[in-house]
Amino acid sequence: MADDFSPMQLLEDDLYDEDQETRVKAMKRVSTIAAALGPEQAREELVPFLNGCTEDDDEILLVLAEELGKFVPLVGGPEYAGALLEPLEKLAEVEETVVRDRATESICHVVEVLPPDQSEEVFGLVKRLAHGDWFTARVSSCSLMAATYKAIVDTDQKAEIRTLYEALAKDETPMVRRAAAGKLADFAEAVEVGVVVSDLLPIYRALAADDQDSVRVLAVQATTLIATQLQKAGMEQENLAVVLPVVRHAVEDRSWRVRHAITKDFFEISEAMGQMVTTNELLQCFNNLIQDQEAEVRAASLGGVPRYCDLVGQQLFLQHVMPHITALLQDQNLNVKTALSKACMELAGKLGQEHTTIHIVPLLQTFLRDDSPEVRLRILSKLEVIAAWMPAIGENILPMLLELAHDANWRVRKAVVACLPVLAESMGVDYFETNLLDLYLQSYTDRVFEVRVGATSGLSKIATVCGADWLEKQVLPRIKYFYENSNFYLIRITVIDALKTLAQDGVSGSLMTEVVNILVKACHDSTPNVRFTGAKALALVSGHADDVAVQTQIRPCLTELMQTDTDKDVKFFASQALETVG
Repeated sequence: MADDFSPMQLLEDDLYDEDQETRVKAMKRVSTIAAALGPEQAREELVPFLNGCTEDDDEILLVLAEELGKFVPLVGGPEYAGALLEPLEKLAEVEETVVRDRATESICHVVEVLPPDQSEEVFGLVKRLAHGDWFTARVSSCSLMAATYKAIVDTDQKAEIRTLYEALAKDETPMVRRAAAGKLADFAEAVEVGVVVSDLLPIYRALAADDQDSVRVLAVQATTLIATQLQKAGMEQENLAVVLPVVRHAVEDRSWRVRHAITKDFFEISEAMGQMVTTNELLQCFNNLIQDQEAEVRAASLGGVPRYCDLVGQQLFLQHVMPHITALLQDQNLNVKTALSKACMELAGKLGQEHTTIHIVPLLQTFLRDDSPEVRLRILSKLEVIAAWMPAIGENILPMLLELAHDANWRVRKAVVACLPVLAESMGVDYFETNLLDLYLQSYTDRVFEVRVGATSGLSKIATVCGADWLEKQVLPRIKYFYENSNFYLIRITVIDALKTLAQDGVSGSLMTEVVNILVKACHDSTPNVRFTGAKALALVSGHADDVAVQTQIRPCLTELMQTDTDKDVKFFASQALETVG
């Protein structure tokens, strides 16, 4: 009777159930069942049983492929891991891509731990897949080449693996060539550098010239790794003879996807090729990408602009690249404008004040007037990069900030508010008070919560820059006015949050007294939300107030709220605040 309810029997019943969800859940339990059975029974009963379950629906096969990757310790460790290869090989041949991908991942995991004396099994598996009648098997074999090459030690077998990979790269089926191209970098990393030169460079060149653009895209993505390997091995001539022509052709490829692929890694490729090749050959290629007819390529090229400035040096960059960047100011594509605005802010930190004033500030002025909020935000979010130079360039930038403080987009208004503490530090207290203080204070009454939060968040920085005495004279009276004259209770809560920021150790007694007075008043507000916010603020402020204020104002106020307030939330927070005050 016990056998009728054995884990194996229950699993078998569930996996033969007509309901797919039942079968999926059962397959997700196979690791637990394997652990319950023990290594020997898992090897001899469970794995052979699962080997016969490889013709189910894709959802079940995907779970099986994933679970088998966890089975190495459950079948007795690496010594017995070879038992998992047979069902995984079957899964690597199925039609569904995600199942094959998960199966090859699990095979690679097994191969990594398999003892060297069992590498023959892996070698045989890869050979069978590489010679498979269906392209699906050959596609899967491409994913196993690198792991297998590293696992086997026999030189003849290594040579045969290289031959198999070459055949796959020349396969008549584009999907197989695409898989080979996609794993080219992994295989190049696995083989010896001499093999890269003798075997893989011809394959790389052929795949990069394939008639299918999807193959070429994946092939050029291996360029960085190959060029880096050759450079480290001192094989600059091979880089010049093979890699450089591939890069040139990719930059001019008829498919924008290929040009986009080479663009994303262009800085890394240039770095690997070296200073001389970059200056003499690749700099012009980079400029071509910046001017590409496809917007996605132009935008991608701008992502590498700041690092390219470091690579070629400021003088060459300003002479050869900057004019093309400036020309993109007329580009109407949003992705390009956004990428350009980001690149310009990053460049500003590298070019220094003089060149930033000449080359970057005119661009920033245009960006700050752009119709797109995203472009304006890119500049505002990085304004601290040029904050130190504001005394010299502020007359060009600051008037626009005053305009943007009234922008229809609240994110832009919030970004302007976030800039103000930085500007206070760079421009000085007098300038901030004369030109920016009103701008800062008006954000306390903004209709959007996030903008008001931005104002209170920046108050601590402004206090550090301008000093507590200045805040007491210039800021406190204004925010007190906002509290007393606002009909919108959320603005009154914003003032309370600001007061919590002002209440710190070391501030003057008069400032602390005023803060406590306003908070006590808040605890008697007509709106319950304001009252319990005031109660929580009093608890925080009590740690910085003197004993007299605590005993005569804070504690009595909180006690009154806890005992007499009609709102249960106010009572609750008042009680918590009293516990904090002690």
